[in-house]
This record gives sequence, structure tokens and C-alpha cells, in this order.
Amino acid sequence: MSAALALEADRVLAAGLGLDAMGWLVVPLAPLVAALLLLCWRDRVTPWLWLGGVPALLAAFWPPAAVPLPALWPGAEWGAD
Repeated sequence: MSAALALEADRVLAAGLGLDAMGWLVVPLAPLVAALLLLCWRDRVTPWLWLGGVPALLAAFWPPAAVPLPALWPGAEWGAD
């Protein structure tokens, strides 16, 4: 990874977008993991299947974090004006 990309990644993580992005990544992955587990261990997974939709419900009712536009790319504010 080049030094410029490393600095950009550090800047984005410092802006607080790293953990939030990982949190939002759980939303589409939780039902997929539940489906894979259902294929392997149907009897053990069936009582817990309802938990696959919990991240999506939380994402629907939990407001997203404010994204600081300068953390995205220079000039992102121009499109917001």
C-alpha cells in the first residue's frame, strides 16, 4: 500500500468511519450467515433463525452517523451545496 493510501485510510479511520462501516456491513451479512448455517445445521439453527433480521431492524430504526464530508474526498462539499 502506498504512503498516500495509508494516510488516507488513517484520516478516514480518525474521522470515525471505520467502525461505523463495519457495523453497517453486518446488516447484509447476518442473513447470509444465517442461511449458510441453516444449510449445515438445520435442527440446531432453526430456533435462532429470527436473529438474522435483527441487524436490519436496528439499521432501520437507528439513525446513521453523520458523515463529515471532508473525510470522503476533497470537493465533496461542492456536491452538497
